[in-house]
Amino acid sequence: MNPKTFYLFDSTIIAALIGGFFVIYAAYYTINRQLKKNARQIFHDTVHEILTGLYPDPVNWPRNSWQFLQDCMPQLQTAIGKLRFHLSVAENNRLSDAWKKYREFCQKINDANIMARPNNPTTPSIDQKAVFKRHVDTLLEYDKK
Repeated sequence: MNPKTFYLFDSTIIAALIGGFFVIYAAYYTINRQLKKNARQIFHDTVHEILTGLYPDPVNWPRNSWQFLQDCMPQLQTAIGKLRFHLSVAENNRLSDAWKKYREFCQKINDANIMARPNNPTTPSIDQKAVFKRHVDTLLEYDKK
C-alpha cells in the first residue's frame, strides 16, 4: 500500500457514508410513516368499535348512557395514548383539549339530558346526541391527517 494514495477520508469512504446515511433516513422515514398510518387506523377502528350504536348515528343509545360512556373511557384513553406518540406537539395539544371536552361532556351527561324534550317549543333545546357526535368528530379529526 502506497502511503501517498491512502487518505483517512478517501472520497469513496465519504460517498459510502453519505449513501448509507440516506438509505437509513429513507428507511426510517418510510417505517415511521407506516407506523403513523397504522396508529391512526387503529385509533379510528377502536373508537368506532367502542361506540357502536352511538356513533356516527345514535341508533342504539343505551339506557344508563352516562355509565356506558364512563365505562368506555379507559379504552378510549388507551387508544388516544397510542396515537399521541405519532402526533406533533401542536396536534397533541389540540387532541388534549378535544379529549378534555369529551370527558367533561361524558361526566355531565345523563339519560334525562339525552331524552329531554323542550316543554316550550319557542325555546331551542340542545340535542345532546348531536353534541356527543360533535365531540367524537373532533377526536376523530386526528386519524385523518
